[in-house]
Amino acid sequence: MRNSVWEFSSAFASALSAPRRLHFVLVIALFWCAVASATVYHVNPVGDDTASGDIGHPFLTISRAAFVAGAGDTVLIAPGIYREAVELTESGTPGRPIVFQAENPGMAIVTGAEQLTVWVPVSDHPGQYISDWPYDFIIDHNADGSPVRDHGAPPPVGCAEQVYWESHPLRQVMTPDDLSPGSFWVDWQFHTMTVWLPGSMDARGAHIEGCARSYLITPRERDNVFTDARNITLRGLVFRDAANFAQRGGVILGTGWRAEHCIVEGNNAGGMSLNGDNIVVDHCIAQYNGFCGISGSGDNNTLQDCIVRGNNRKGFPPGWEGGGGKFTNTHHLRVIRHTSYENTGPGLWLDIDNTDYSITDSTFYGNHGLDEDWQGSGICLEISPGPGVVTNNNIYSNTGAGILLAESEHISVQSNTFVDNTKGVELRAMNGRDNHQLRFVNIVGNRFKEWRKEAIITSLGDWTAASAAERNITINQNVYDPPKNQPFFSWGDSVLAGLPEVQAALGMEKEGSIESILFPHPLENVRSVTDADRPTIAKALASAAVGQTVMLPVNSRSELLDNNSCAVFDEDNSCVAVALPTPGLRQAMQDAVTIAPMAMPVMLAVRIDRLDPHMDVRGTLVEVK
Repeated sequence: MRNSVWEFSSAFASALSAPRRLHFVLVIALFWCAVASATVYHVNPVGDDTASGDIGHPFLTISRAAFVAGAGDTVLIAPGIYREAVELTESGTPGRPIVFQAENPGMAIVTGAEQLTVWVPVSDHPGQYISDWPYDFIIDHNADGSPVRDHGAPPPVGCAEQVYWESHPLRQVMTPDDLSPGSFWVDWQFHTMTVWLPGSMDARGAHIEGCARSYLITPRERDNVFTDARNITLRGLVFRDAANFAQRGGVILGTGWRAEHCIVEGNNAGGMSLNGDNIVVDHCIAQYNGFCGISGSGDNNTLQDCIVRGNNRKGFPPGWEGGGGKFTNTHHLRVIRHTSYENTGPGLWLDIDNTDYSITDSTFYGNHGLDEDWQGSGICLEISPGPGVVTNNNIYSNTGAGILLAESEHISVQSNTFVDNTKGVELRAMNGRDNHQLRFVNIVGNRFKEWRKEAIITSLGDWTAASAAERNITINQNVYDPPKNQPFFSWGDSVLAGLPEVQAALGMEKEGSIESILFPHPLENVRSVTDADRPTIAKALASAAVGQTVMLPVNSRSELLDNNSCAVFDEDNSCVAVALPTPGLRQAMQDAVTIAPMAMPVMLAVRIDRLDPHMDVRGTLVEVK
């Protein structure tokens, strides 16, 4: 093939004039020099880091390949699990990036976890097992020199440790007296870890992993200073289970990086952080991370065709940053065909000095609060000067506002569909925010259906009938399909029951209309985590007795154990060990309940076989409702 290209090149060159022929030959020579300099390095779980890295002699680790790869090179990674943290110091160029690519997309997994296989029974606490734990995650030191092991939330939420049993995260407790089935405790003084598995299962025969690394792939960092490793492409890789602190991604992307068809999941805190300019995140999934999905800052960054779901599973404060992801200090951020759902906190949050951004053709649903419903907005735009465009999005079943516009300006909200949100659009004008104001806002040509409280509401700030004109807020040409007995607008002290009242009192919606709106997506009755009416296992067992059949709300399960049992968990990570007595019930369980956490619980009828004061609960599945 190479000879054919050269023959074609030579024939083409001979038809040119002498000066042009010389220029053409130089271009072809430079092209082939570039091609010749590109190398494909191979990585395989059975490789050897002292090998050459070619297809017959692969490296063992991605880190070794990263050390030798240069601009234009490709690191091809075989299926397998790679227990390492990859630090990059070399850069590609815009036209010749360094590419890290899975041979089979989704089959090369970089993990921060290590298998824990040596467990000793705790003699005076049946069901508990202890192991060495040499890892200690410290983010800072107090004035007296004592270590700080939590960030962003009190312990254990703010701590970096996490332990997985049969692919399910166990719940961390801070004292040995707090241990119960489904939990673990780290003794930092003696460098040990104690676990108590669901159903008091024997840890010595279980698959348990402890997360030992704080990041998975990143430009090399020392003392919070990152190496300027640019123009890197990640393709088809899975990154999971970093033991990171809040506001730190398990995967950190630098300037000129691309992440394509990658999955970032199960990290203790952040999933993916954008830490540079000209970054593209394309067809990636950020899911079930403890803090947030995808966050960052920088200029000319793009998220396209990504999925962000089930993040902030640990329960960090959504008002701080927990949720789908927060972006700050961006310029020309593009969010395109993005799907963000069932996060605890906002689906997407642009906070602090974002300019020239757009959110288009995307979907935000089922995002919910932790302590309050308002924390679960679909989109939150806060203290950003804009201009910003939010158009052609579906935003539904969020416990907060579909869109919260807070102390921001030059925003166009147009051609979006809002369904089943507590509030469609919330306008907030808090005073004293360093000259950030809510103004120059256009809410035009949207569709509002089945809002739970109001279609449009004003919240903090001083609001009168003249505020729209004073702030240059335009609300017009929107279509409403109202629920029964719910007002259209709450504007300052006025509750406006219908469209005529809005037109008369505010002079808005002169061209607004009431029409039937068809909406094809199923709605979700999600609730905030601390909702007093939310079903939990603890409530279901409060008055239960052995032999009684109770209804358990289940949000996730473990892997099947010997095909005869599994552990089921609610949203609080409380657990019950459940026997699966028949093939039909086993299949019904697998079909209805996933290992990944679900926002909407499945109700299981379970006969209680054992119930003791330590909540070591075991039962037998009777029916999947």
